[in-house]
Amino acid sequence: MNSHRTSTPMGNKFKGKVLVRKPVFEYSSNGEDKQSLAVGISTGEKLMKVICYKRDAFTKLVVNQDVILYNVISRTENGVEILVVTSKSKVGMTGGLVVPEDHRRCLEDMLSDRDAEVVPVTTALQSPPKHRTSIAGRIVKEEETAERQVAGRSTAMKEITIEDSSGRAKVALWRKSTEYEARVGDHVNVTNLVINNYRGQVSLSGTGQTLVKVSEAPVEVESVSVEGIDIEDDYVTLFLEDDRDLKVPAGLLEIAMNGQLVCIFFLLQK
Repeated sequence: MNSHRTSTPMGNKFKGKVLVRKPVFEYSSNGEDKQSLAVGISTGEKLMKVICYKRDAFTKLVVNQDVILYNVISRTENGVEILVVTSKSKVGMTGGLVVPEDHRRCLEDMLSDRDAEVVPVTTALQSPPKHRTSIAGRIVKEEETAERQVAGRSTAMKEITIEDSSGRAKVALWRKSTEYEARVGDHVNVTNLVINNYRGQVSLSGTGQTLVKVSEAPVEVESVSVEGIDIEDDYVTLFLEDDRDLKVPAGLLEIAMNGQLVCIFFLLQK
């Protein structure tokens, strides 16, 4: 008896270890209940987010399982490579893949729903590739929104420069994150950024979760040594030991000194 076998070209393939798995997401499309699953995989060198719409593949995409994916859709969104598993994709199990342990933390950040931790600008610029961070600082420069071609589509892009006490960085904003109410001079929080290294120039780039939110500027505390004071009208000039002079409202200084400003000025006149 002769057996007849057919083979179908498998197309593009990706091999990786599942390090992070999100809960199954349930949704409705055209009146039909559907499910999707998001996992993070590492090839050993690259980190990728996998969105799976093929339900019978959910049981294979488990944490610490090595998998091989065929016929998937590959795209890049804001620096993150995304693989989409459809009904035409194939998911197989394999083994023998060793990946760096810190890839798990990076993938947890990549798939996280919460905003990344706020860090100084210089720290954000030194982050590992695809590791999300948030920054807080003042907008010191803002470019006009422009259209860029991304994956063949016209995409809104705006570049701003953020400065904090540690330094400054250029930030590329994409799509809806370009629509914000802040202006130059405002203090803002910019969430969920990744680094972008282009021809040796390191900057920050927005992701699909990036938002620009106006915030209160942090209170800066400075200790000074005062050598003398002068009161004129409603202001007090403080002559500092480092040869600077600082002019402050008299009422504000009176409150800070618990009502002792007049007494101190009286004693200095003697």
